[in-house]
Amino acid sequence: MAKLKSILILGSNGFIGAHLVSWFRDQDVFVIGIDQAEASNGSLNLQPPHEFVRLQLPDTQFTEILQRYQPDAVVNAAGPASVSNSLTDPGMDFRGSVEVCFHVLEALRQELPDSIFLQLSSAALYGNPIELPIQENAPSQPISPYGYHKFICETLVEEYAKIYKLQTCVARIFSAFGPGLRKQVLWDIYQKYQAKDKITLFGTGEETRDFIYVGDIVQGINLVLEKGDHQGNIYNLANGTEVSIRVIARFFLDKLNLHDTEVFFSGINKTGDPQKWRADIRKIQELGYTPKYDLERGLEEYAKWIKEDKGS
Repeated sequence: MAKLKSILILGSNGFIGAHLVSWFRDQDVFVIGIDQAEASNGSLNLQPPHEFVRLQLPDTQFTEILQRYQPDAVVNAAGPASVSNSLTDPGMDFRGSVEVCFHVLEALRQELPDSIFLQLSSAALYGNPIELPIQENAPSQPISPYGYHKFICETLVEEYAKIYKLQTCVARIFSAFGPGLRKQVLWDIYQKYQAKDKITLFGTGEETRDFIYVGDIVQGINLVLEKGDHQGNIYNLANGTEVSIRVIARFFLDKLNLHDTEVFFSGINKTGDPQKWRADIRKIQELGYTPKYDLERGLEEYAKWIKEDKGS
């Protein structure tokens, strides 16, 4: 398809959403942002959307927004993003993910059926995969409400492509990190150091993840929008590299110049956390995707931001 001229980003003030807004503005794309809260990006220095609407979806006002701006594409980067919170309050997670996804798809069906819809999903729906690397057609076997709800959203995306012929697609994001992320394992390490706590993490340290820097996430999303197959298709978005929590924790502390700081592991597995992850990224590579941030460069950028931001 031709280069996007306009895009609507749901969750425009969230971690990935804010980076998407700034990235697309740099590409001279007109960006409309929707979020339930005002921006609080602190030291990120990211560009704001051209137009911003404070709105908590689902809301009937969303239809009016589609009519007014008629974006070429809609990216759903909104919704809860916590496995642990989904375990304690699955209703909240369901409403923020499944209900919002359905509401947006239905509004597009009625008001803007030629627009592309991209749902940000998660490797969480793979659970503990049978084999590595994980291909997009691997069985979905979530181990948390968060993963199940992502799976339901993906089913809705497929439904609206097959039945209503909407142009839809999915980006399954693996372990994201980068400036602006104030949660997950790397942030926890820094916070515990700041609090002068003993740095003790869940698990044994031998659990593995496929980490992807936010700069690669945004370029991958752009490729899926511009070159992907929009018939409900799914694309893994990762680096294709497996690294243990023990190794990345040590690597990150070194980037923070905390070379003598030790990390301990409780040996207790955190509910909802998988054991091993590594993505098969051949499908998105066929669109021209090549990670621009290896683990070292990504950790350097994240550590630099953390030291400048000082956790504020």
